[in-house]
Amino acid sequence: MKALVVDDNPTSRLVLRKIIGDELEVEVIEAADGREALQRIEEDRPTVVFLDLEMPTLDGVATLSEIRQRWGDLPVMVVTAHAEPEFVRRMMSLGVTDYVLKPVNREVLSSRLARLRDKVPGLPQKAKPAKPALDDEAETDPAPATSENAPA
Repeated sequence: MKALVVDDNPTSRLVLRKIIGDELEVEVIEAADGREALQRIEEDRPTVVFLDLEMPTLDGVATLSEIRQRWGDLPVMVVTAHAEPEFVRRMMSLGVTDYVLKPVNREVLSSRLARLRDKVPGLPQKAKPAKPALDDEAETDPAPATSENAPA
C-alpha cells in the first residue's frame, strides 16, 4: 500500500510523511507539485493522495480535477490553510474524501486518518498493542535470585 503526499513545501511533506507513515502503516511517496503528482499516481498507483492546494506549476484544484478525470474515485485528502465554509464545500463537491487544515496538528490528522481508514477499503487497520505475556516463572516463584536459590 502506498500514500502519495503532494506539497511544494519540503518541511510540510516531511511532517505529513512521518505522521501518515506512522498512522496508516503504508509506504509514503512524495511529489512537489501537481504535474509530478500525476506522474507518481500513474507510475506508483497509490491507495490514497494527500494534496496541498497552493502549489506552483499545477495547483491542487487543477490536480484534483485531473485525478477525478483519470482515476475516478481515488481517495484524496486535501491539506490546506483555507478554512472558509464556501471553500470547504467546493472541495467536497469536487470529490475530496476529507480535508485537514494547515498547520497540521498531529491529533487532528490522526483523527482524520482513522476516519479515512473506515472509508477506504484496503488501508491497513491500526494494530492494537499486544497484551504483555505473563512470565510463568515470576508467577510461580516470585523470590528474587540469590546465591542460595540461583540455578547452577
